[in-house]
Amino acid sequence: MSKVEDKILQFLIYYPVFLISLTVHELSHGLVALRKGDATAKYMGRLTLNPLAHVDPVGTVMLPIMSVFLGFIPFAWAKPVPVNPMNFKDRTNDLFWVALAGPLSNFILAFFAAWVYGMTKKFGVQWFDASYVRMFLDLSTVMLILNLALGFFNLIPLPPLDGSNIVGRFLPLELKSAFESIPPMVGMMILLVLFATGLLRLIAIPIYTVAQMLIAVFSF
Repeated sequence: MSKVEDKILQFLIYYPVFLISLTVHELSHGLVALRKGDATAKYMGRLTLNPLAHVDPVGTVMLPIMSVFLGFIPFAWAKPVPVNPMNFKDRTNDLFWVALAGPLSNFILAFFAAWVYGMTKKFGVQWFDASYVRMFLDLSTVMLILNLALGFFNLIPLPPLDGSNIVGRFLPLELKSAFESIPPMVGMMILLVLFATGLLRLIAIPIYTVAQMLIAVFSF
């Protein structure tokens, strides 16, 4: 298999899982926001599992393609689900749960992927041909790593990431106000600096540590 064919195969495995994971992440935000009293996402057609509703041309298309074919550090995002905090009864607590819903959905998907990996490893050869076993192992591994990456990345406490609203729940009022006044553009610039310097790679430590733990548990 040539390098080009290998990259295409890698993309065909990675990209559908990536789209599904991002879609579930954004849908989870919208569903919890609706539960807390804000129907903005519903009225804007974002409460759907259709990936096209959540696609950002740069973050969901260009950068993932470049990361696979050009070897860039994986760095991606979807179109954020619109949320109007004015519709919440308890702004701080409700924003916390809406923000947490996204990363939590990714951790649940990662947990499921680890379970699929473990079950395939234990019983796959009894049920399927070896080529299908390999396919299930590859897909579940990609799903596991990708969702852990999305979960941990979004927990970074910088706007516009979910972590900024999660950590805001636990800050004193004065510090919370100062933290919330940080423009999302400043947060994005900091993230781009972390990305450009390679410091963002440090997030790989918890990703692979947790991945190995989950695989060990379900493969036991």
